[in-house]
Amino acid sequence: MALSQLLPFNENRFDACMAYLAKKHQRLLTKYDMVKLHVMTDIFHVVEQGKPVIGGSISAWTFGPVVEKAFNRLTWWEKRYIESGAEPESFRFADGEGRYPEFDAKLDVDEQEFSKTELDAMEAAWMCVMSKNWKESQEYFHSTRNFIGRAWNNAQKQVRDLDWEEIVANFEEENGLTHPAVKTLMRF
Repeated sequence: MALSQLLPFNENRFDACMAYLAKKHQRLLTKYDMVKLHVMTDIFHVVEQGKPVIGGSISAWTFGPVVEKAFNRLTWWEKRYIESGAEPESFRFADGEGRYPEFDAKLDVDEQEFSKTELDAMEAAWMCVMSKNWKESQEYFHSTRNFIGRAWNNAQKQVRDLDWEEIVANFEEENGLTHPAVKTLMRF
């Protein structure tokens, strides 16, 4: 049986992580940016510590891996804003240059709210996600040449969420590492 969720989605942690990254890097974030930063933050933390920073099951959607509850939260923010002008507590809507709305962090988050390993995972996610244009990002999340693409492809074929044990095994294989303690922690 696949291990598809290590912790439930935590919307407060999601908001805090995204606000921290947006402010640290002084950048507006799209919905796409946030859902991919979430996935990769959790993945990088799991492969080192055995638990996610934010949580939630990672689904194998058409545009790559996504935690549906995070996506739905952002969609709800957009819907409320369009219908009533109400903005979420943690972010404001900014004029996006593209066809997708961009979010600007309102929430002040101190880096001391996170452990060093969480900060490292968020920074690794930032470097991974934000260094790519749309085409490169889609290639990365779908390609069987890398660990996350292989996990996404297997989940797509089997119509299931991504399996954490498979993600870690793929990461280990790609990087020539072994994480026996992480695998044990994931099971508890």
